[in-house]
Amino acid sequence: ARPFAVFLMELSTHPPPRLSTEAAASLVAARRRVNTCDRAQWQRAISARDPVTHVRRSFAHVNRATFKFHEIVARLRLPAPSRIVLLAEAPGGFLHAARTRWPDAECFATSLATADAIAFSDPDDPAVLRGLPGAGDLRVDGVEEAIVSSCGAAAANLVTADGGMSVDDLDFEEQHCALLLLCQVATALRLQAREGTLVV
Repeated sequence: ARPFAVFLMELSTHPPPRLSTEAAASLVAARRRVNTCDRAQWQRAISARDPVTHVRRSFAHVNRATFKFHEIVARLRLPAPSRIVLLAEAPGGFLHAARTRWPDAECFATSLATADAIAFSDPDDPAVLRGLPGAGDLRVDGVEEAIVSSCGAAAANLVTADGGMSVDDLDFEEQHCALLLLCQVATALRLQAREGTLVV
């Protein structure tokens, strides 16, 4: 496992050249066209289509993730879970949506707790796991074990892992996030109950 982790760390710090596929080339071309648009006009168009701006006035915890969670659940037709673990969850959109849909479910939420990370909209929420080693960074030794110990091994009917990293060059986003994605999946598979659901 250690050589593989070293390989992934190398991959995330020195990503290989862009994949030369037709799909990748069309995405790059589309991004270049976006960059030629009038930015103010582009932002107005995004805001006009974004329900978060309007809904948030009444519901502070609503964000894009809230809508993403409801869409995932509707598409998967999930049965009501009794225990939910939400990895890389801040600011709390999945947590709010899960509680709205299944108020009787026991929820646990984790996220990176550094000064530059996204904070939970309600930091005092009892579902938020605090005091994790390594500031809750799933790539750090001991964090996975602490989360599994807090939430219970093979006990969650629903586990989500929604973490990513901010990158300047979107063409290398997956390479930069590879180690984090692998760590989220490894943690989630230890948490997931038999016949449970994992959404990455």
